[in-house]
Amino acid sequence: MRTQVGDALACEGAHYSVASVAVCRDAATPWTQFGLSPVGHERDLVLVEVRGAPFAAGSVEPQWELGAPAVTCGGVTYRLGAQGRAPLEQEARDGPRRFDRAQFWLYEGPEGALVLDGQSHASRFSWVLRPLDPDHLEVYSASGA
Repeated sequence: MRTQVGDALACEGAHYSVASVAVCRDAATPWTQFGLSPVGHERDLVLVEVRGAPFAAGSVEPQWELGAPAVTCGGVTYRLGAQGRAPLEQEARDGPRRFDRAQFWLYEGPEGALVLDGQSHASRFSWVLRPLDPDHLEVYSASGA
């Protein structure tokens, strides 16, 4: 998905503005996280693109150690599928940031669902990723181009 900070997009009928884009350039499993601000409603959204496929991300409070061989979220078990360490580059409205020591673990579950767990410096992030139908995702420029 090609988009940048300031672009607008529609996802499952709701409209958002792209507030941040973080790119993990791991050679084996690159992924991109898009922080979206709502337009005309109150629900923020995080989209994550993994292996070229879009996912809606729901933040979870991890009940497991980093790098565990399997994790359980909402009664569903996810098995470790990939892991990596790569720079994480973030572009946001307040400027760019780079995290040189980003590390992540990608867990695979039923029906294409994933768990992405990781850390960059002292910050940890954990998301359950629900596959999105690409037909319900439309990216368009904020400038109308």
